[in-house]
Parts: sequence; C-alpha cells; structure tokens
Amino acid sequence: MAGDLNEIEVRGAISQITGVDFQVREPDSIDRAHVGMTRWFVVCREVLDIGKVPYVNVVWADKHDRIWLESITIGDSLEWIEQHYGDRGLVGAQKMDLTDFPKPEVLEEFANRFPKVLRHLEKYEGILREASSKYGIHLEMRYQTSKERISLRLAATISENETSTRSQHVAIKGAVEAMKDVYDKISIYEAGIV
Repeated sequence: MAGDLNEIEVRGAISQITGVDFQVREPDSIDRAHVGMTRWFVVCREVLDIGKVPYVNVVWADKHDRIWLESITIGDSLEWIEQHYGDRGLVGAQKMDLTDFPKPEVLEEFANRFPKVLRHLEKYEGILREASSKYGIHLEMRYQTSKERISLRLAATISENETSTRSQHVAIKGAVEAMKDVYDKISIYEAGIV
C-alpha cells in the first residue's frame, strides 16, 4: 500500500482528515530508535497543533509497505509508579531493566512489583482491543522503553491490501477515527469519569 500512496499523498490525506497541517521530514535518531527503518515520515507541523490532534502525531511507512499512524505519548510508567507507590516505587523501578518490555519475563517482574500500574496498562489494552474490533482497524500499543521507563503511544497500521487510492484514503480516515475514539476513552478513564 505504501508503495501506492506516497508520503506527499498521505500528508495531504492526513492534513485534510484532521484539519491540521502535517509535513514530510526525515526521521531523526530518536525516531529511528522508536520506529525502526522507515520509507518516509510525516509529522504534525506546528507544536500548537499537536494538542488539536493528540491521537495522530506522526505517520510513516515501514519497509513492509505498511502505513503507521501514531499518537503522542499517552502514558508513562514512572509517573504511574510514583502516583501509586511513591518514592519507594521509583527506587524499585530504577532497579529494573524494562528495555525488553513487554517480553513475558519482564512483564512478569513488572507485574509482581507494580500490579496497579499493570492494571492501568491492561485497561488501555482493553480499550484498544474493543476499538480495533469495532472499527476493523489494527490498533496496538507501542511501547517505547528504556532501562527504567515505559512510554506508551497508540498506533494503527494500514496494510498493503488496500488497492485504490480512494480505499487507502478511507482506511486512513477510519484509522484516525478509531484512534480518536481510543484516545477519548482513555482520557475519560484517566479523568475518573467511568
């Protein structure tokens, strides 16, 4: 699909769908560390506009011709650990190596040390699964990890099985709608409204 719809067309589609100006740019080393090899990279142009569409901040095509849409960071393990476990929790987090999260052995250790934070992650994953099923869009949580921190972002992928430019545009629009729905539900959950 990404071979059919280039970065200029995707930039135009995502800008039209969101009402926010996106731009094509080269990924930097931080981007590459997070997303790996990309064919092209599109980002929200203005910092002030990021708040208008936090559910879609970057779009890129990977080497397998999938288009990825990704949100801003929606959660941070250290913030949640401090919230639930205080300074002792932060000290415990510093003793862990979360680089390979969510591999089973790392996930198990994390769950044993910070079960309240794991429940937070599980709630987010549940919201993602429901929306993925509802919209028929592949949604997932992207974990950006370091030794002691996990940052979370929403992501949607659109595979190359879309054949026409029109259906690709429709798929991008559906992915944006699904991500907005997930972002809104997570915001409601975080506000304690549910």
